[in-house]
Amino acid sequence: MTLGEDLLLLAVHPRNGRVRNVERMSPALRALELIELSLGGRVVVEQGRIATKDPSPVGHRLLDHSLSSLSAEVKPPKVEAWLRGKPAEAGTLGQYIALLGRQQVIRVEYRGQGLARTTRITVRDDGRLAEAWARIDGVAHGAASATVEDQALAGIVHVCGLGSRLYRGPHRLVARRRLARFTVPQGVAESMRSVVTAADAEFANAVAEALSSGIAKMTKELTLVLRQEYRLEMYSSHSSSGGHHHTSIDTSHSGHHHMGSGDVGGGHHHG
Repeated sequence: MTLGEDLLLLAVHPRNGRVRNVERMSPALRALELIELSLGGRVVVEQGRIATKDPSPVGHRLLDHSLSSLSAEVKPPKVEAWLRGKPAEAGTLGQYIALLGRQQVIRVEYRGQGLARTTRITVRDDGRLAEAWARIDGVAHGAASATVEDQALAGIVHVCGLGSRLYRGPHRLVARRRLARFTVPQGVAESMRSVVTAADAEFANAVAEALSSGIAKMTKELTLVLRQEYRLEMYSSHSSSGGHHHTSIDTSHSGHHHMGSGDVGGGHHHG
């Protein structure tokens, strides 16, 4: 199960079957793909561009498709451009919905027609959803067992605005802050340890390990780019449609399904 699949499962609202923060999902999914390809030794980000180190497949359909696209570029693409995707390509979110639908991890139902067509998603595999929750819960609760991949997922969950939706209420403020902390590391392990409290020592050690691999730096850079992209998209959608925005999701590579901004379409509720 990839980080992108985890993100999609976490984004599905358990009651109305919509994908929360839908307008932010595609670039967030592409950011997680970039992190996974980097962890797998396939790509490296240098001076804001994505260079392919090893074009050999990793064994996941969507990751391999992205790797192939990156390898085919004449010049290493800029991170910002790659996160946006190409207009001619099917939407990244739609590809993940279709993939998990084929795997019967989720059930996808379409209602209505044309611009009024909506999508409802129900998570069928509670075990897979529980695994996704466990990954970010480990980070949110400062678990020493949290991996570099868990930290990266938590950082993207935060920057795309899901953290405040998944961990609601003042009693979960510390959990939300831990999700955010990985995206703004101090830069070196020693300085990180010097500013955290004793209760966060285990979390600091996990961050230090991530820093040594360079993934924390990449996650920080990606979250900064995503924030800028989200601001630009929000400005564009409001100026072009008077504040109302529709997001197209192509789950079959042959049609578009329009969904409202913010949430779009559960199966699981995290208390």
